[in-house]
This record gives sequence, C-alpha cells and structure tokens, in this order.
Amino acid sequence: MGAPRGGGMDGPGAESKIRPIPPRAGTPTPFYLPNPTMSTTPTDDSVSSLRVLVTGAAGRLGSVVCRHLVQAGLDVVGTDQHQPRGTPGHVFVQANLLDLTAVRSLLAGREVVVHLGNIPSAGQAPPVRTFNDNTAMNMNVMHSAAEAGVGTVIFASSVQTLSGTRRYRQEPRRPSPHPYLPLDGQTPACPGNTYGLSKQVGEVTLGYFCRVHGMSGVALRLPWMAEPGEIESLRSGYFREPRPWESLDEACAYLSYEDAARLILAILRARLTGFRIYFPVGPQNTLGWTAEEMAERFFAGVPHRKALEGDSVVDISQIERETGWRPVDEIRPAGAAVAG
Repeated sequence: MGAPRGGGMDGPGAESKIRPIPPRAGTPTPFYLPNPTMSTTPTDDSVSSLRVLVTGAAGRLGSVVCRHLVQAGLDVVGTDQHQPRGTPGHVFVQANLLDLTAVRSLLAGREVVVHLGNIPSAGQAPPVRTFNDNTAMNMNVMHSAAEAGVGTVIFASSVQTLSGTRRYRQEPRRPSPHPYLPLDGQTPACPGNTYGLSKQVGEVTLGYFCRVHGMSGVALRLPWMAEPGEIESLRSGYFREPRPWESLDEACAYLSYEDAARLILAILRARLTGFRIYFPVGPQNTLGWTAEEMAERFFAGVPHRKALEGDSVVDISQIERETGWRPVDEIRPAGAAVAG
C-alpha cells in the first residue's frame, strides 16, 4: 500500500480552476478558515518562516501533515480536489492538479511543496488512468515548483515501487526480487502495478528536477499507513501469518500517520540538499516476527549487506542520521518480548 487519499483529479471534463473553499454558514471569509483549537503561534524558529504548499491536504495523511506544520508555525496553503473534513486551520484552495495553470498559481510565493496528491493506490482507478494521471500531476507540480523557484519538494512515493508481484499465497515458490537485506531507500524499484510504476516515475522525475534545477528533494516510499485504531487492531492480532494477498516484498511494513507527519517536519528542519529516497517504517513489522525470522521465511537466498536487528527488515539508519527522526508508534503489545 502507499500514500492515502490525496487530491488531484476531478474526472474528465470537470471544472479544474482554482476554487477557494466555499463559505460555511456564519463564516465571514471563504478563503482563510482558522481553527480555534489549533495553535497558529510559531513554535519552531528553524522552520517557522517557511511558506509551504501541501497537495492532497484533505486526505488522511494530508490533514495530519497540515496540522503538524501549522502547529510548528509554518505558513501553510493546502490544496485538494476534495473539500477538507471540518474546518482547516490554514488557507485551503480546492484545485485540480491536472490543471497546469492552477498548479502554477498555487505555487506562487511558496518555498516548499509537500506533494501528497495522487490517485492513492492500485485499484482506485483503471490502470492506464492511474499511471497517466499520477504522472501528469507529478510533472505539473514538480515542473511548476522549479519554475517558481521552490527550494524543497517532499514527494509521497510508495512501498508499491518495491512490491513486485509475489504474494504470500505463492510463497515459497518464487524468490524475492530484492538484491539485498535490509531494505532501504536505495533498494532498486520493482513495481508490480501501474500505481507503483507511476510512483517510480515520480521519483525519477523529482531526481531530475533536483539535479537540473538545484532543488532539494525527498521521495518517501510510504508503507501501509495506519491510523490509531488500526494500530490497536494490529496489537490485538500480533504474531500472525500473512494474509494470502499480502505482498511479501513490501516487508509487512507499516507507518502511522503521525510518525509520517513528524518525519516531514524533521526533513524541513534538517535543511537537506540534493535528492534522496527514504523508506520510513514503524519499529516492527505487522506480523510480530523478528527480522531474522522474516528473512529466513520470506527472503531466503537474499544476501545481507549488514546484520539484521530488531523486528524490521528495513534499515532506517540514514533517515535517523540525516534528520534525527525515529518512529514512535509501536504495534508491539505491552509486555510482548522485544527482539534482540
């Protein structure tokens, strides 16, 4: 799985101009809708001056990211094809990312783009449309960011760039396509559907703009994204077998929405340069197995570049080293044994 619902398309023939969110009853202005429960006082001097555009801002991840950025004092504009749930605590503009003119207008005066707005997963739209629309949205955003002099782009890629076509029901007949363990942001892409392919092309596109235009870019290969209730459900089902349809080459990884938002803020605080791909994951895998058990069962014959540690076959040490971020939302039940 990958990034959750974002905002980019209204469908063939639909109106695609920028549209400020319409006024609600009793609301004097349709464009800036402050949320009285959300602090707008800058609390982080290292990033509080940044002007950020968040695409897919009405989605599950986008809304959490916007909340974290606003609470850190950033100047946030959110955009999505859908209206946000509730009242946002930031400027929100309803727009279609397939409309290049609209995207250019959105980026005026912005310094950072957090680009989350795409068709969110395989099966949400026909395969050809998924690839074509995602690729067009990504090009519109990244090209317009380069034109506008945006310094940093953070792009929601997906673990589906790595998922291949191997499923648990086919294990152990088919070997893993991955060339090494533990997996990380440098693991070569091997998508198994046009959604994953569109995300791989998005990574390549961002790398191009960083190299040619001197932008800073980070592509996040987001795994299955978990809400608090889903994390609790995983805790209750800890230590299990994979489901028949699960992609083993996604490493049974997860990440909470809150941890993903904290990572995006940590990337901005780190002031990174150049282009990189991160594969951020939670502290455990969703099966409750140790990394060694995972490797022995599902990645037989895959060479190890370094020792496996803990409960994940994904190495996030580069992310920790460069940004200081560590995931905090665990699925291991209280009192369960810790892998050593």
